[in-house]
Amino acid sequence: MSENETVVRESKPSLSVSVDTARVRVGDVFYESWGYDQTQNDFVQVVSISPTGKSVIVRMMAARQVTPNTVAPTVQHGQPFRMLVDKGYHGEASIKGSYPFCWSQVEDDPKTWSRRLGYFSKYTDPVYETPAGFGH
Repeated sequence: MSENETVVRESKPSLSVSVDTARVRVGDVFYESWGYDQTQNDFVQVVSISPTGKSVIVRMMAARQVTPNTVAPTVQHGQPFRMLVDKGYHGEASIKGSYPFCWSQVEDDPKTWSRRLGYFSKYTDPVYETPAGFGH
């Protein structure tokens, strides 16, 4: 290679997600809204954050009816489990991953959990849920 030649190296795009982990704190509550022809919500609360800030340990939360068509989280239940920290649609912190959807035998035995994939947004206010008696 002569003095006048330059080497061009293409860089590979980064696959990591840059999330301000300071926006995820122990005690934060996240929710996922789901359902076909009806809206249901699942809530989780952060109980610890990994040293890298890329994952959190959460627990499921029960919900209470606030109005005939809104719900809010109440108390934790079940065993803790890990979820990944991600960036939401508008750059806000969110969490995603597999979570216990229902228990076929014993709530505190992870071997009996049915799991589903979820993408959780940070909870701020009561969220819409299809009122009892409507939907399917």
